[in-house]
Amino acid sequence: MEGRELAAVSSGSVSSDAAIVASAALLHSVVLVAGSDQATVILYDDPNSADGTVLVRLTAAINATTVFTPTKPINATTGIYADITGTSMFVYVHYTVK
Repeated sequence: MEGRELAAVSSGSVSSDAAIVASAALLHSVVLVAGSDQATVILYDDPNSADGTVLVRLTAAINATTVFTPTKPINATTGIYADITGTSMFVYVHYTVK
């Protein structure tokens, strides 16, 4: 695959704590949409729990959207896990598997 860019994969709409990807990946962007109260998502470099290194922490105000796109993709060495709080909210995580 050398010399070829891979298209980012979307987690789809995630509204509760979840493993996003259980292998090494590059994090390309995160979209957090809050519902009836403030929403927070913390993404961890961990394949199945809210442990490990924090990759990203985002907050969105009531009925607002927060978008995060790093200048360079963020390296997740073991996987990506989303720890989510909020009511009627959802998050999309875009990544490529390494």
